[in-house]
Amino acid sequence: MKQKQDSNAYTLSLDATLFLNFHIFIINRKTPLMKMMKSLVWLLLITTSIACKEKKDKDFTTMDEPSLIEEPKESASASSMVLKEDALNDFRLKKAMILEAPILTKHFPNAEIKKEIGQQDGPDYVYYTIDKDLVFSTPDTKGNVLSHITIKGNSKISDAYGIAIGNTLDDIKAKRSDIKIVTDHFRIYLHEEDSNISYEMSLTNYNGPDKENYAFDDIKDSKVIAILWGR
Repeated sequence: MKQKQDSNAYTLSLDATLFLNFHIFIINRKTPLMKMMKSLVWLLLITTSIACKEKKDKDFTTMDEPSLIEEPKESASASSMVLKEDALNDFRLKKAMILEAPILTKHFPNAEIKKEIGQQDGPDYVYYTIDKDLVFSTPDTKGNVLSHITIKGNSKISDAYGIAIGNTLDDIKAKRSDIKIVTDHFRIYLHEEDSNISYEMSLTNYNGPDKENYAFDDIKDSKVIAILWGR
């Protein structure tokens, strides 16, 4: 019985040795098939190595380098817009410049823009309303050129001097010491010479008759109801 077990163990050991030697023989044979298989193995290793390196470089670039894709610019909100002597934010202004809807759309892409006809003591005129409280006006209906700009209502736009709708006479005088009163059609404006920016004032607590010329004492309690450019 013991002799038979030893014989079986010897047979299994011999079979394992032959199996191993067979595989080593197959692998080390320089047949065309084995050469092709070795080439494919090397090609697979090289391709895998290159792909891993490219992924690593891409991940590193994504983490450490800023994106070169330019994000679309958002239009400025009303609270961040500033009226200057020659511009409204980056929109350059000039008297009698061409004024058309596409130009306004370019500078106010997210705003509601309406073209309307206005009436006054003089000729009718074209004006463009931007979000209700910003108005670009032309002198008449014949040509599309800029006459003046009006900021009114609840607009949060301020000017280069830090003045906004609702500011008082004292606020203006503190920031623009050379301001003067100008009356036009019984409307009161505060204006400084050689400036494109002026202010229409309310007549708060004034109980006297309408007149062509007012003094600062007449409007001491007045407030800004409109900011004008080019008026």
